[in-house]
Amino acid sequence: MAMADPLCWLRTQSPQDAEIAGPIQVGPEWKQLKLTRPFNVSPSIYYVHMLLKRADFDFVDLTNKDEHPESWNRWLPRNKQTGKVLLFDVRVHNNKLGWIDLVYSFTGSPTVKGETFASLGFANHPDKKRYFYPEGSVIDEVHIRSNNPVTIEAIWWGAPGYWKWPCRKWSEVPAAETMLPQN
Repeated sequence: MAMADPLCWLRTQSPQDAEIAGPIQVGPEWKQLKLTRPFNVSPSIYYVHMLLKRADFDFVDLTNKDEHPESWNRWLPRNKQTGKVLLFDVRVHNNKLGWIDLVYSFTGSPTVKGETFASLGFANHPDKKRYFYPEGSVIDEVHIRSNNPVTIEAIWWGAPGYWKWPCRKWSEVPAAETMLPQN
């Protein structure tokens, strides 16, 4: 496989990584964020990360995988002071595809600009066959809401693992894995 970027394996972040600086107050109503600098896509799988203050949250497993086999990631953030668990809805607007509902994919503790956060990642659903946004498309708006009011320290648009495998040319992405507009 030809590499789009010969130094790809040295990189820990994608050139398309971007951040919406906070703090951002989110609650039960949709918070609309129009992006003055849209998130560009490359032939990678992207995640929208909600970055929370690491000291304020822990993660708890509240579901039973036997009762909820569809729940492939069950770790949820809990505010240490209030004990309330956070549930988020996230959707992004792609200029070629329209609105895409993302699903909660993972938790983590990324370091962004030298600071470590509690992170919740949202992406396209893993059971759907098509993963990649079309070439030349951008994410120009993000909508977020949560069941409980929370301050998000930042929103990070990232392609973790860019250096591992999807660091390639558009011609190397199988057409069957590229998302198509919904009619």
